[in-house]
Amino acid sequence: MNFKIVTTFLDKPLKASKIDISKLNDKAKRYWSRVSDENISRGMSLASQANQLLPDNASLRVYYEGDNMPEHWEKVEFFPHPGQKVKAFEKRSNGKMIKKHFKPYDYHHYKNNINFKEGYDYEFDAVRFCHVPFSLIEAHNTIKERYLISIDADVVIREKIPEDFFPSLIRKGCVTHYLSRAPRKHMESGFIIWDTHHPDYQAWWDKYKQLYEDDGVFDIFEGWTDCHAFDYVNEGFPSHKIATRQSHDVWAVSPLQKYLAHNKGSTISP
Repeated sequence: MNFKIVTTFLDKPLKASKIDISKLNDKAKRYWSRVSDENISRGMSLASQANQLLPDNASLRVYYEGDNMPEHWEKVEFFPHPGQKVKAFEKRSNGKMIKKHFKPYDYHHYKNNINFKEGYDYEFDAVRFCHVPFSLIEAHNTIKERYLISIDADVVIREKIPEDFFPSLIRKGCVTHYLSRAPRKHMESGFIIWDTHHPDYQAWWDKYKQLYEDDGVFDIFEGWTDCHAFDYVNEGFPSHKIATRQSHDVWAVSPLQKYLAHNKGSTISP
């Protein structure tokens, strides 16, 4: 079994010292009050860890957003971030009706209110959560490995991952393997596996691409994040829930927690 892990990030270190914490909502306050300034971005930290700590049956592909595209490393390859597709999606998104709230989506209003006290609902911030989907759409039919893994860039690899770890998460007959939080909440999109050899693989991606290339995501009533998109597409396809029980912090009760930690960041718009 071979695995291609895919992530994307803006290569910009977070600077907590420049944040006015008094303006933030309570969740963002808790996050920013306990972090310090970064010397390198979280994404580049993950890439460095992956290069050292991934097993020989796995490698990382980064869809890199930044000024200085790195050269490929031994276990990490760097591809351009799909910025033009994101920009086009951003343009199309403005004015789309949020049926749940009876109001139109205004990307710039959302961007300027991320994690502030009023006026922000992450579940309908379609543009903020479209970078990973467009990167995965680029990757899904270009990898040579059998298994495609999506991983968030704010994941930390705790220690050397053994060769049998990723295969231990696979179940025969399943096109997807993921972290479910049903029925309480949408799934956790920080770690997902697809089997590219599964007979339903292309059908799954055809349905997913329709959400982002043909704007079907704006018809999902519950929300427009990549989590809502995955739940919408995945219904009816054979899948495996990686965690044996459900939890709001489903990562912490899954096998992933032994080697991987998800330090979910609280984004502040640059």
